[in-house]
Amino acid sequence: MQGYLSLVLHAHLPFVRHPEHERFLEENWLFEAITDTYVPLLRTIEGWSNDRMQAPISLTLSPTLCTMLMDPLLQSRYRRHLDDLLDLAKKRDPAHPMGKANSRVGLLLPRTVRIRP
Repeated sequence: MQGYLSLVLHAHLPFVRHPEHERFLEENWLFEAITDTYVPLLRTIEGWSNDRMQAPISLTLSPTLCTMLMDPLLQSRYRRHLDDLLDLAKKRDPAHPMGKANSRVGLLLPRTVRIRP
């Protein structure tokens, strides 16, 4: 019997926006997910699209996650988070290429991914 395997990627995080605090530890969950999961996934999908690779994918994003990703406060805090990470990397290794980047934040922020039909 021949069958098909379908992998469905579902992305969700609890709501972690807390404007009443300048820094809130749980917001790091979102920032780590963006940096370690969502950006690499988007770059991979973008690479498939650029290579005109046929790679069907099922991806769902929860409304909670979408709300947080689109929130201007969390976006600005994510940029600050990236700046903090890059500053830490420069302190650990001043010769590292990330320490020489002109636009530090732009290195990790995702671009819009256009998938060709």
